[in-house]
Amino acid sequence: MASAYTPGPVTPAEGVIGRTRELELLRAAVAAGRDLLLEGPPGTSKTTMLRAITAEWGVPLMFVEGNADLTPAKLVGHHSPERVLREGYQNENFIDGPLTAAMRQGGFLYIEELNRSPQDTLNTLLSAIGERRLTIPRVGTVTAEPTFRLVASMNPFDNVGTMRISMSIRDRLCRLAVGYQDEDFEREIVARHAGGSGAGAVSRYDRLVADAVALARATRTHPELRHGSSVRGAIDTVMVARQLGRTRGVAIDLNGAVRHPPPTYRALLLDAAMVTLSGRIQLDPAAGCTPEQVLHDIWESYFLGLAAAAGGENEAAIESPLRRPRQPTAPVRRAPKVLSEPPRLYVPTASGHAGGLTLRTNGPVPKPGGSRDDRTGAGPSEEEAAVAPIPETAHDPEVLRRAHEITSRLSLARRRGPEPRRAGRGTLRSVPFDGGADEIDLDATLDTLLAVADPRPEDVMVRARTVHPRAVALLVDISGSMRGERVRTAAAAVGALAGVMEDDQLAVIAFWSDAALLLALGERVEPGQLMETLLRLPARGLTNVGFPLELAKQELAGARAPHPRAVLLSDCVHNAGSHPVPLAGALGRLDVLVDVSGEHDLDMARDLARAGRGRSFPIRTHRDVAPALDAVFAD
Repeated sequence: MASAYTPGPVTPAEGVIGRTRELELLRAAVAAGRDLLLEGPPGTSKTTMLRAITAEWGVPLMFVEGNADLTPAKLVGHHSPERVLREGYQNENFIDGPLTAAMRQGGFLYIEELNRSPQDTLNTLLSAIGERRLTIPRVGTVTAEPTFRLVASMNPFDNVGTMRISMSIRDRLCRLAVGYQDEDFEREIVARHAGGSGAGAVSRYDRLVADAVALARATRTHPELRHGSSVRGAIDTVMVARQLGRTRGVAIDLNGAVRHPPPTYRALLLDAAMVTLSGRIQLDPAAGCTPEQVLHDIWESYFLGLAAAAGGENEAAIESPLRRPRQPTAPVRRAPKVLSEPPRLYVPTASGHAGGLTLRTNGPVPKPGGSRDDRTGAGPSEEEAAVAPIPETAHDPEVLRRAHEITSRLSLARRRGPEPRRAGRGTLRSVPFDGGADEIDLDATLDTLLAVADPRPEDVMVRARTVHPRAVALLVDISGSMRGERVRTAAAAVGALAGVMEDDQLAVIAFWSDAALLLALGERVEPGQLMETLLRLPARGLTNVGFPLELAKQELAGARAPHPRAVLLSDCVHNAGSHPVPLAGALGRLDVLVDVSGEHDLDMARDLARAGRGRSFPIRTHRDVAPALDAVFAD
């Protein structure tokens, strides 16, 4: 095994195509004794580069899959329970985990999807990558060999099931961004893996390879896709198309000189792409189409472009149920109105008329005869904390019935206190075995067994994660554009979320150009009462999305939950106040439920969700609320 690494001239590595610069940087980093984070989408040769470098260095490469089940013991190692019961704790019955093994052997530890690993597990890496030492209880200190390196990967475009990486970890890692290769290099990769074997195999299928690569690359820039396909999709497309060609008797060994491929070839390629690419692409949550429709659009546009470039007739389009009309252009985004006064926050009074619907402002109340945009209701004075009744509307019994119906259908799991679970966020704790966990807490189990004469399964203690209470701020748009069915949808969201968070912390803010704090974080209220309060507030004024985001940050600052978050329900047609996107970035996480049943701004919804490290979901009717909230809290 090599004790040091001195890179020579940059030479191509076996199996690596089009990565000269990245290989040079990666070699330089590991030669300098640095640990590294490779950040890029799947299928960009990250693992291939590592295999090449460890092969030329002559050291082992050990893989770990980052996920919520990765515990410190699985990474570091553990004592064999049966041997401890016979022999006691000894170094000989300690089973090395991949981190310990890589340090002892001087190998590379490669953690895929680092940002899917729990924070307490990543903390075990700090001393290993900072001091090259790892202290293990009852084992001692393991000192890493000089060639030990930690290399991790992360997909920056995927935020489903991911967790934040602390600055203490990031500060100890260098970072190399790895993007997709150029089209020519991708063709070479596909030809090598799927173009056949033997002399002339590459040129025989060069047209099929070029078409497959072009389709896969087009998925990465399509406006209705959040994630496109990697080069693996193009490889599979060629392989499936070749087999499909043999089955149908269609010639697919066309060379690049063929300017007008026959319809049978085009149809075959479309079918192959449906099989190989539809599962690799991810629709934008606000897209109003299916993966098959997107792929049909890409296929059609590609062959139309080829026909136009070749000067031929427009033959690419075929009759297909997947064809869909072009989407209308997005509404023009108007410049937000500059408010002449700061927005006001209203809170419920302890005693008000009409069932407590009089709201108290925490700022000046305008005199009678307020502004034309109906920013707030008229009030009798301008003193701080003056009472200002907001005009109310009668609640609709059908709306209440519908909201209660959605509450009952919502599938968010109730969590009463800290219950063990196998995966996800939370804190590792020792709990009695319940048939679900697979990692024994040996110390705690031995203590229990010594105290009982007849051990039972529940006397075995296991390591499991316990979830923390959730803290959520729900921001509901009741501006003038949110009328009719939209208000009913908002009421359903409030009632549904309040009904399943009785053991958590929930804040509810209704907003227009001002805002009303209907429920402060941590307060208790019946869901029905909260829904009725919201329904009695009339749709009013302009839409100031920024103000409730500021209020949500203030409310969530006092949350006892470790990962507070906000959920925005709005059409996102922001037309008053300061720009909301920077404010979204100040929240722990922001998910957006964008009402698309009328005028709406999808681009603003996506920008807000992206800035808030969350997701956006289209809401057309009240029936979309429950699935969207399920998806929000599944992450």
